[in-house]
Amino acid sequence: MKTKAIIFLFTASLVLSLCAKGQQVYDNISVSDVIAEQQDSLLTVEMRINGSRTNLPSNQALILTPVIKSADRLKELQPIVIKGSNRYKADKRAKTFDDARVVVDNPFVSLTKDQSRNINYTQTLLFEDWMVGASLEMKEQVYGCVDCKGVEKWNALLDPIVAQQPVVRPTIKYLVTFIAPKAEAVKSRDNQGTAYLEFPVGKSVIVSDFRNNFRELSKINDAINQLRDNKNATITSISLKGFASPEGPYKTNSALSESRAQALKNYLQTEFSYPSSLFTVSSIAEDWDGLKTLVENSDIPNKTNVLDIINSSDGDDVKEQKLKALGSTYNTLLTDFFPKLRRVDYKVNYTIRPFSVDEGKEIVKISPAQMSLNEMFLVANTYEKGSDEFNNVFDIAVRIFPLDVTANLNAAAIVLDKNDTAAAHRYLDKYEDVSDSWNNQGILYALEGNIEKAKEYFVKAQATGSVEAAQNLEKIKELEEYNAANTK
Repeated sequence: MKTKAIIFLFTASLVLSLCAKGQQVYDNISVSDVIAEQQDSLLTVEMRINGSRTNLPSNQALILTPVIKSADRLKELQPIVIKGSNRYKADKRAKTFDDARVVVDNPFVSLTKDQSRNINYTQTLLFEDWMVGASLEMKEQVYGCVDCKGVEKWNALLDPIVAQQPVVRPTIKYLVTFIAPKAEAVKSRDNQGTAYLEFPVGKSVIVSDFRNNFRELSKINDAINQLRDNKNATITSISLKGFASPEGPYKTNSALSESRAQALKNYLQTEFSYPSSLFTVSSIAEDWDGLKTLVENSDIPNKTNVLDIINSSDGDDVKEQKLKALGSTYNTLLTDFFPKLRRVDYKVNYTIRPFSVDEGKEIVKISPAQMSLNEMFLVANTYEKGSDEFNNVFDIAVRIFPLDVTANLNAAAIVLDKNDTAAAHRYLDKYEDVSDSWNNQGILYALEGNIEKAKEYFVKAQATGSVEAAQNLEKIKELEEYNAANTK
């Protein structure tokens, strides 16, 4: 007989209010049609959120986090982020420069106040015994005001979400797949940065105490000194690329960009006694691509016209004349944009010696960026699979190599083993077409109750030779046989 826990349905309008300086600063965010439904080993939470009538100030951001809460435990679900228009634009602009103001790990949705009408929220997670008698609450946090940082407010949505202990079908422990990374023949690394150097009129020699030069030079000096002090590292080359802004004749800018890069090379040769052969020097006369990126992420007046000029097939000097014709907009480009283009980008290339497994067990704790993924994998496998030490190494690996496919797939295996489907989506969703991910994709679908989709991925994985997928298919078969015998 199929068994389902008692479900409570609560439909109401919840007015959320956040305070700055002891005063109410917005209201009228409604939460309605709240449902928490437990079936078998899964719990599904649904609600409708409407924030279109809120008075959220344009410079603030609101984070709404549904939380399952008992007397001594809680489980946060994916948050909803609503931002005022100015905050949304500022965060988008800051993200371009890796300086996001409001950091929310894996939000359900992040949108502006004007976009926040009728958000249909749904989350499915593994049901745990402690959730019996727990409540569903909404945690509110606001950012962007003086007195609200770190302040949390709570509103009850459902109490309790499940009133009595449900009858749960047998839980299946699926077999995850870990991928052995390829060994690096040479562990090549680089430190990259930008130096905004300034030169006295008529000079192309770097004066270290001129204006902000000391601060700019300190960045590359520190990068080189750290490597020189690292007994495991060997600097192999230094690449320098000079840039000028599209202001003045192209020929002049070409000479400027080249002389800036050459000046930094001369400085570093003198500072560190490096041979000329260690350096690669190049230049870009007028950095139109850099200007385009800055404009795209700005709120500059005549933004469309500026981008049309930048993207046109006109010659560089013609583009500059058209920008000048924009009047005050060009003045903004001169003061706020062009200085960011006058720079030297540098890349210090180096290699790291290989580590033994015993060395790696220490290095991974203090300087994991020096290790390869393969070295981390070998270290992890010295620990018991599923242990904190084992899991921690894979967590470090994906933080050091966030764009690496293998690092993400192994991190997915770790969180799937803990039945953390929300985190698994973060690691797996972008790799649905990667065959190495298919067994773990199948586990994710199975944990969320989509058995047909799970079988589809297990079959595909089995065809590639996955032993784990073949065993998982057997587990699915056993589950279906159990359901057939007990669902009458």
